[in-house]
Amino acid sequence: MRPALLVLLALLFLSPAAQAYQAKVVGVADGDSLTVLYNGRERELRLYGIDAPEKKQAFGQKAKGEITALCAGKVVEVEELDEDSYGRAVSWVTVDGRSINETMVFSGYAWVYRAYCRDEVRCASLLRLEAEARDSKRGLWRYRDPLPPWKWRQERRT
Repeated sequence: MRPALLVLLALLFLSPAAQAYQAKVVGVADGDSLTVLYNGRERELRLYGIDAPEKKQAFGQKAKGEITALCAGKVVEVEELDEDSYGRAVSWVTVDGRSINETMVFSGYAWVYRAYCRDEVRCASLLRLEAEARDSKRGLWRYRDPLPPWKWRQERRT
């Protein structure tokens, strides 16, 4: 076998896959950001693939209330997928076997963050749930044209 092929195979088999761990939710910053306690240390998480309204934006407090009711004080399973520019672990989080990422979109308290949603399977599921929430007029979809948080943040910067 060629040396380059051997190196490639070794990298494929030895590279670490995303591993899930259990942690306790000790804080909720907003509708898409949590703080968990893992191995005695706090870790900030950003939910993968979604963007919830900001706290001062319409539905921001409701989104925070929704995620708080789902997981505050509970043990969750965290799968870290990436790290954002603020050092938060971009994660897929489940509680009682239920995806918090999907639940926030399904309940109408978060959008699919299309600019950063790259996982084909997870993003397809999130997009389907967002369409269902919009069609059923759940949460922020009660309004005809709710302002996505990325546009809200952009307007605040200019």
